Amino acid sequence: MFNRIFICIALLFPVMAGAQTIVEKMDHGDNTISWRVYDTKGIPVAFAIEGSDLWYSIGMTVGLFDLKTNQERLYPKLGEVASAGVKTIAGDKRGGVWFGGDAGAILFKNGKFKAFTKDNGLSDNTVNKILCVSGDVWIGTENGVTRYKNGSLTVYTKKDGLCGNSIRDIAADDKGTVYFATNKGIAALRGGQWKKYDANSGLSYNDVKAIAYDDRKGELWAAVGEMDVNSFNGKEWSTYMDIQIGIGCIMSDTQSRIWFGSEAGALKYNGFEWLTDPAKIGFPAAVVNDMYRDGKGDLYFAIDSGVLHMKNPYPY
Repeated sequence: MFNRIFICIALLFPVMAGAQTIVEKMDHGDNTISWRVYDTKGIPVAFAIEGSDLWYSIGMTVGLFDLKTNQERLYPKLGEVASAGVKTIAGDKRGGVWFGGDAGAILFKNGKFKAFTKDNGLSDNTVNKILCVSGDVWIGTENGVTRYKNGSLTVYTKKDGLCGNSIRDIAADDKGTVYFATNKGIAALRGGQWKKYDANSGLSYNDVKAIAYDDRKGELWAAVGEMDVNSFNGKEWSTYMDIQIGIGCIMSDTQSRIWFGSEAGALKYNGFEWLTDPAKIGFPAAVVNDMYRDGKGDLYFAIDSGVLHMKNPYPY
């Protein structure tokens, strides 16, 4: 039984739209899991949280939902750049928010937008993924990755150590290693040294769609090929065949449950079984395009009805 409470929120302009927060809960074994959905008036393809701001993209525009005031603002343009086509958003934990899409990368900080394109140092104008970690901003494109650090840009391509130049996803571990999922394998960079993982070293396919690192167990997870999932414990790779088609994002929670988002919804691996039933996962979703775990262990999902916020399901 789902219980729904609809809260209508008055909003301000410029371009503002009516926001709606949906609070629901589901019996989940011995526990009741509650979640809140921030209605984005469209299917979000990406989102990020910076402070109390929830930024999201619904493909044609970018929106900002203030989690403190419940005010929402739409951004048809990010400075001089149209917000249509934004497919990755990342907060840098220093008040800056990065957007990436078909028109390059854009930094929003202190109320101003700054664009980065191939003309001013970006490796390519088609940005697929942005990850902010340890003061670095990694911008993955269709032609290599660009690191932004202290205002400077450094480009890395296949000739520097990448497996392939098409960057699909980026992840980092707690030891300072950054992993790049490419069309030809996974490249790991640590301390200026590169290491490659491909079909010759344990991957079931070279075409890597998404990756995530589980710090608790020290495992790297990857969605490869059309339906396979691979994991690496630092010594050897494990292969899980024909799991789910269309996996586009992966996330680990505080208890090393591994979450997968796909065009078919959410999938969770609890260490011994793969769960797709909403009653066992904790919420229903027709599609999951992006995921995030915050410092408190709360989980966020970009689903068909908006951005879902689930309180840490494992607070112990």
